[in-house]
Amino acid sequence: MFSFLQLTRLSAAVFAVAVLSGCGKPEEDDAEVGGDAETVARKAITFVAETSPSILDQAKATEKITLPGGWFESGLIGESSAEEMLAAAGLEFPDGTSAKFLRETNELEVTHYPVDLLLAEAVVDSWRWEKWEADQIAIEEVERTLKSIVLPEVEFSDTKLIDAMAFLESESVRLDEEGQGVEIAFDEFLLKRKPQSKGDDPFGFERLEGEKNFLEGIENAPITLRLANVPLVEALRYTASLAQLKYRVTADGVEFTVLGSHGGYLETRAYFLPGDFLDAAGKYDDEVFKEDDPFAPVETDELRKPTIKDHMENSGIIFVPGYRLEYDTSRSLLVFRNAPDQLDLVEAYFQMVLPFSTDAAWRKRQAAVLQNHMKSVHFPRFAYSGGNFWRLQRVLFESFRANCHSGLIWDRSLSVRFEKPAGYENAGSVDPFINPEDMMKPVEIDLVNPSLGTVLREIARQTNCTIEVDAGGVVLRGNS
Repeated sequence: MFSFLQLTRLSAAVFAVAVLSGCGKPEEDDAEVGGDAETVARKAITFVAETSPSILDQAKATEKITLPGGWFESGLIGESSAEEMLAAAGLEFPDGTSAKFLRETNELEVTHYPVDLLLAEAVVDSWRWEKWEADQIAIEEVERTLKSIVLPEVEFSDTKLIDAMAFLESESVRLDEEGQGVEIAFDEFLLKRKPQSKGDDPFGFERLEGEKNFLEGIENAPITLRLANVPLVEALRYTASLAQLKYRVTADGVEFTVLGSHGGYLETRAYFLPGDFLDAAGKYDDEVFKEDDPFAPVETDELRKPTIKDHMENSGIIFVPGYRLEYDTSRSLLVFRNAPDQLDLVEAYFQMVLPFSTDAAWRKRQAAVLQNHMKSVHFPRFAYSGGNFWRLQRVLFESFRANCHSGLIWDRSLSVRFEKPAGYENAGSVDPFINPEDMMKPVEIDLVNPSLGTVLREIARQTNCTIEVDAGGVVLRGNS
């Protein structure tokens, strides 16, 4: 259970995706932040090699991780072996551990300790972002086709969803000037989902008697719809919503999936936390959960120290089915597999806990890494028109992950926060906006091969902000 104030803080910060990265302990001769950013960052990510005895006591296991579709054909792998690619992202391979690609099944097979197995999943998820970037041209073409094809008439009367999808696909081929059309299908999650019994369905689709699996109930969902002279993209949106589904555009066409908070998809992210994170989390809880807070965690007779999972649950983080959490305190490394929206909340929570940490070495290291990203990460093109800053934050985050291809896996994330001007007084408010009119006005950006720093400076110019860098990420602070 969590307090209303805490939920409000998380909601306000959910779009800020934290730069909480790195692994191990910085060497004693770390350079001070403030010199040449690239040199400082290079020194800052040099670590004293150490292995936790508790990790060595754990049994090794072997897992097979599914690679992004078309991974071997994409050209992103080059001539590197699996171990070389994972090592470049921060994994080490002591005796008895290994990794190899299985081209026949499009998988990565890894034998390692539990934390590092989960870390390998985080690396594979980063490869999905590289594949996402490579797919963007194809996705944009599909989106143009969806908008350009206009259906003269759509009329469904208790039509099965599967038949409605077939009709829309056939019409797209008939009306497409090039005769290609758009493929419309269910996503992999729906194809594989099989409830164990009637009613065993977290997404609201109760399996009917006689149905063999979860998908069959969705395929038979009745659709009643009448439209005229409507773009294909709108017909898809109406059809999906009537079936309590949503659709997404891929490089291959359109996929229907569930409406749930994460659609059954889990993502793995790695975080380098301050060495005193658990103490900082306890201080944060003490600050948030006051004695008169009716939503404070219930006291128990247990004398154990709260775990990192306890702290997250206290802050309202949901651990969805299939989650995995590994925390190696010797390396201050947390690896977490969960629904993407919950991971965003986790990172917002981290930002609120960080002020309670006194780990100066960690702060110095993080700021140096981010300074390096400002110069070294480039986008082939960064274009954004209109919308608001929350959407712009998401575009920045996704573009950064798709183009930050090198370095340690726990360094490949980005936070951009907006804060009130120094000295700004707004007693009793947790609103992070500088000025609603300034912060929500449209931004027009179209830059070719810009660095991250160039993009952020342009955003700051258009919004009358000053750029600051701290351990938690980039801060755009409104000028008074």
